Amino acid sequence: QAIYQPIDIRIKFDKSCWAKNETQHSIRVAYYDGNDYTEIESQIYDLSHSDETHIDSCSIVFLIPEEATGKETYHVFYGDKETLGPEYPDHIIVNDNHYFYEPITGQIMDFDYYQITEDDYAIYGICQKGELLGNGMSNAVVKLLPGSKEFSSKNAEQIAGFYTSYSINPPGEHTGTQWADDITKTILVDGNLMTRIRIKGTSPNGELQTDNIYTYYHNPTDTKRLSVNINHQTLKDIQVEGTQQREGTFASLSTIKARSGTIEDMNLGEILPKVHFYNEDETIVDYDMPTDPDAHPADWLLGYSDDQDLGSKAWLCIDGPATGRAHGLIFEGNTGYLEGEFDGIQVKMSVHQHVKLPGLEADSGDIFAFRNAYENDEHLTTLSQGENILFNVEYIALQQGGYERIDQESEIFQTLIKETPITRGNQTIEEEPGEEPERYTIKATVRQGFSAPLGSLLSAGLGKNISYLNAELHKATTLVSSGSVGRLKFNSLDIEFAEDATLVDKIQQIRSMFDFKNSTLFKTITFNDVDAGTYLIKIFKENPRRHDDRQFIGFSI
Repeated sequence: QAIYQPIDIRIKFDKSCWAKNETQHSIRVAYYDGNDYTEIESQIYDLSHSDETHIDSCSIVFLIPEEATGKETYHVFYGDKETLGPEYPDHIIVNDNHYFYEPITGQIMDFDYYQITEDDYAIYGICQKGELLGNGMSNAVVKLLPGSKEFSSKNAEQIAGFYTSYSINPPGEHTGTQWADDITKTILVDGNLMTRIRIKGTSPNGELQTDNIYTYYHNPTDTKRLSVNINHQTLKDIQVEGTQQREGTFASLSTIKARSGTIEDMNLGEILPKVHFYNEDETIVDYDMPTDPDAHPADWLLGYSDDQDLGSKAWLCIDGPATGRAHGLIFEGNTGYLEGEFDGIQVKMSVHQHVKLPGLEADSGDIFAFRNAYENDEHLTTLSQGENILFNVEYIALQQGGYERIDQESEIFQTLIKETPITRGNQTIEEEPGEEPERYTIKATVRQGFSAPLGSLLSAGLGKNISYLNAELHKATTLVSSGSVGRLKFNSLDIEFAEDATLVDKIQQIRSMFDFKNSTLFKTITFNDVDAGTYLIKIFKENPRRHDDRQFIGFSI
């Protein structure tokens, strides 16, 4: 079970070790099988220099090799003389990107994120700030499908949230650090086997702060692990209101499903049918997760009064028994979060039908790890100023093995994390972080090009091939953003009429769907947070009446 597990440890040298930096050094790692030494790829970081070309300690990363049997021993070799540096392939690349997609006018996916690419495949988008169809995305992680070459909505497999939030009025609403806009971010380590980044942000009301460090280690298989060092702080006293189901989130998993008959990129994900976790009775329990929910607002299948807490192995997951696919969170332990009887982690789960139209449906199944806020029939509905919660958790994505493998993984993670050196300083880049590059807004107006009024909304909502205009923003050969072009903008498609609603009430609710303030006389689209450069905007007509494929109708530079 330990094959390809990352070993990340701090070492001190008995003698002087030649090392100028993270790539020019004398350090090698090899394993001994009783007959021969075999060198394996390694990475060093966080060097402690004794002089300009020598170090007395550093952190080192390597992977347990495929041929490991458990009988081999591992050795670190080094010297005090200058030597050629290792020439290992750079498996991991980190890019600071922006994503914008507006499938229906006014309904946007718009966020800044770090993209982690491994051997040419896109693995994660770790979001810094922004929104996904009305949901805050700061310190959320989008796990992409195996084999994805680019970050896009259709390639999303799972969303993991590492922000903290709490319930507010009206019932069903919540707020938290997922809406942070005052972001501090940096790449702490960027190496051939491991990358480590930090994202820090405060909730808009200044009440909560999340400061996370994400570490990804190379893994040549479909199993992907993201280790997160989480720090949630309460900056002001908070009273939990609304449904009171959210009393301080530690982390969450959202399995998502969207289906559209006319917009290809809106067909994504599936809701896995099972939830498993290791509970405080030291047993594995399972619950069914509805795969086609119709609940609006969210239906809490496990709420605070169910009082389901994690046991010592401290893991939870969403999985599909038929395939062995699973997404799980493994915590370093189930205690040490808060003092007193409310210490621990409580598990909750919910389902939500976000959109239900004849041609468009969007659902989610969510499992949460909350602070333990319910014990002995007492419900804690306050967050106290000064609370500082710091812990480690692993987000693991499996394509086979199911919850049983996550149960096995928990013992390995809880053992290895004790030796993992994590600091909150810049460990590879010596210079001070520079200023953020200036970003720009591009607004395009289309004055010719007939399409049906409200075409993108009607096409998605009715599932019919109704024509609408779509714009693509390209920089060189890269598609940067895309979205529908229109006059009327929308606030939200999430409306529900009360049983006693009058005609006037219904008209007012329908009116609230439209963002008249930002609507325009001509058809427009706006691309925000664009880097400096030269861009090409292409305009297409989707679902043209006399053509089978989309029709290119114009461009501008």
